[in-house]
Amino acid sequence: MPMADPIIMEIEICESQLPVDVEKLFQLVPELTPRSREEVITRVGENYLLLLAVSNGEVVGFKLGYPLSSSIFYSWVGGVAPAARKRGIARRLLRAQEDILQSRGFSTIRVKSVERFASMRSLLAQSGYQLIRVEGSDPATRKMVFEKRLNSPSADCTQKAKRFR
Repeated sequence: MPMADPIIMEIEICESQLPVDVEKLFQLVPELTPRSREEVITRVGENYLLLLAVSNGEVVGFKLGYPLSSSIFYSWVGGVAPAARKRGIARRLLRAQEDILQSRGFSTIRVKSVERFASMRSLLAQSGYQLIRVEGSDPATRKMVFEKRLNSPSADCTQKAKRFR
């Protein structure tokens, strides 16, 4: 799939339902383990958040997660097609997810990343995620667990208002 020049590539981030052919989402990102629709539905249940990054009518990235509790949301899987990388799409998906979850009352987002995915670890660190633990001992499969506390909208507004007193 040919991609537009990075400067003029227009991206729309939109919330979506799981597509019938969910396997295509996982095929976008070669680093991901392929999953069937049944596996995905079993994992995320009915209460999930799927965000799609769309350019020129084509899905170029996605982010999918589900609640672990009423306050903690698990950002399970996502990625950007190789031809669309280095254009800020993953960052935009992450920020959109944070904004939506904050507005829905979640206080924490949890993410796991395989240690070898340096660009994902860097994005999480730059976005205020804290490493809370490491799972596994094999460097090829070891997972790093990150969390970010979200400000409640009213608390965020209160903090901003304090600057003007």
